[in-house]
Amino acid sequence: MAVTSKGTAAGLVDWRTVERLTALIPAGPSASRSARASSVAVLRRSALEAPAWVARITGLNRAAQQVAETTRVSVVDRAGLVRVSTRALRGLMEQVPAPQASEAVRLVGAAEMAGAMSLLATRLLGQVVPAAGTGGDGDGGRGGEASPHLLLVAPNVLAMRRQLDLDMLDLPAWVCLHEMTHAVQLAAAPWLGPYLSDSMRMVIGAVVEAAYGSA
Repeated sequence: MAVTSKGTAAGLVDWRTVERLTALIPAGPSASRSARASSVAVLRRSALEAPAWVARITGLNRAAQQVAETTRVSVVDRAGLVRVSTRALRGLMEQVPAPQASEAVRLVGAAEMAGAMSLLATRLLGQVVPAAGTGGDGDGGRGGEASPHLLLVAPNVLAMRRQLDLDMLDLPAWVCLHEMTHAVQLAAAPWLGPYLSDSMRMVIGAVVEAAYGSA
């Protein structure tokens, strides 16, 4: 279903141009098919094991169990990270009023957005995308209707491991432990996801007002 962006912050960006520009982002380090498959398998196994480690360290057992059972885990390439991140950001921007923009302004917005996504795509190792509606009680109850989405960026993990000559198992384990800790935080404090989304909308609104005035 098509969603109109007119009259919102999303309308300040030409999203088709963003797609064309981000398609030029390098795919990442070259690797054999077996090396890529091995990297993906290690990341998936590390993600599976991470909630138990978080529970052991933090004591947030119920929240960690909720995360282990419900959190969506995707091992993605750089293009996949860009798609998910762009969709999430555009969704937030569509909730922020903004003046209608000329094509020139939308093209500038596209260039800026593509530049930000390029930086994100080549450096981020993992990311938790909060899900609206995450609920619970106490130590992360099970009343929520949605869960965070964990993204693990396989080519970036591989690139960092090679660059720093790190252990094949240790880096994926650390990345997954770090990101799953955020997922457990979101499960243990169900108000946190909506709060972060509201804060991002406020920032976007402030930027729009400073640059273009109120809608």
